[in-house]
Amino acid sequence: MATEPNFSGRRLLIRVSNGESPEVFSLFCTFNGDRAIQFDAASTDEIDTDCDNPTAVAFTVTEVDSLSATVSGAGRVKAVDVPEFFNWYVSGEARNAQVEIDAPNGVMFEGQLLLLSWNVNGGETGSATADLTMKFTGPVTMDPTP
Repeated sequence: MATEPNFSGRRLLIRVSNGESPEVFSLFCTFNGDRAIQFDAASTDEIDTDCDNPTAVAFTVTEVDSLSATVSGAGRVKAVDVPEFFNWYVSGEARNAQVEIDAPNGVMFEGQLLLLSWNVNGGETGSATADLTMKFTGPVTMDPTP
């Protein structure tokens, strides 16, 4: 039996554009914990009856209405990222982004992200932590990693 190699979660990289010209994509140092990309499909279910046998059990037919993708990142807060997160938050603007799964036969997902939530948490001991949720504003493309 042939096995495929796994990739390290550390190699799931989220890069966001600075929005300037020339455009520079950077990693946020705060994304030093969990990172994720989630793909969702909204769907509609309808009951399809058998016209030849209307008393038979009907089947549910499901159709996809729309697609969306969400990106999240979390970790110990790095001071260098705080102004960048705040400026992105107050701008309300989407930024070009790249989410890379770097592995043998890796892929890069690209599109524009909106920053939807930014939470900073702290306690009496230990480092402050943050988690962010971002959503693609439209289509997401996938290409092999360069």
